[in-house]
Amino acid sequence: MTVMSLPFSLAFLYYSWQRDYFLAIAFLLLSSLMDVLDGALARATGRTSRAGSFLDSSIDRINDVIIAAALPSIGAPWFLAFLWATGALITSTLRAAAEMDGIKGEGVGIMERGDRIVAVLIVFVIRIVESNMSLPTPKYSVALVAGIDALIWITVVQRALFYGSVKALWMGSVESSIVLVSILLGKAYDVYGFLGATGILGYVYLIAKWLSLGFRYPLSVYDSVLDSLSLFSLVWLQGAPFWLFYVIRMSMYYLSLRGTLFSSIRGKGPGVR
Repeated sequence: MTVMSLPFSLAFLYYSWQRDYFLAIAFLLLSSLMDVLDGALARATGRTSRAGSFLDSSIDRINDVIIAAALPSIGAPWFLAFLWATGALITSTLRAAAEMDGIKGEGVGIMERGDRIVAVLIVFVIRIVESNMSLPTPKYSVALVAGIDALIWITVVQRALFYGSVKALWMGSVESSIVLVSILLGKAYDVYGFLGATGILGYVYLIAKWLSLGFRYPLSVYDSVLDSLSLFSLVWLQGAPFWLFYVIRMSMYYLSLRGTLFSSIRGKGPGVR
């Protein structure tokens, strides 16, 4: 059911760009419902596993970026969508990095994933009101996006300081530097720069999540191949293909956790969503 949230998120993105905001909101609610039901069902049936937790959290990161990619459809510049998505990814990476040190990372920060989903729903409702009022510019909804961006990045700082984890602080600093460099190079203002930067951060998140489960990195020679191809993509479409390699690595790690690929791996670690 985790995977079922993804088609609904994509439908949300499609109808957002079609300016059919009512349908967009409906599909975002369905996507969120699938995610909630998945966790509840897994706990109720006792079928929680590291494989399921890894897949769930990995798809959540894809959904985070899809949601941010819908923001320009309401008139927000790509720069604000860029800050939204990168801040969300760094927030999740900090949690995964803290878990490497055995630190529980849930419930830290003023703008976690659930809060961001509620916030984007409010943004779209305000955009609908603005459309019905025939306002010349969507200034209120865009201003709200900017304010939420600030809260997301405050959450990044909160987590970096709260965890007291050297790994979290180091990974947060590296990813924040990637964001800053992307902005300084002018890569944060169009869709390719958005996909490239978020793809890199998402890719780093996968590695952090894998390590938080207690496994080694690299898992195999295929990791090195994927890393090399991913870095090469920086000169092609500004790194946007990172998301292709994200899906490949996510699938590879998921199958490994299921024991159907590289079954010789061993490790210990909590399967935290």
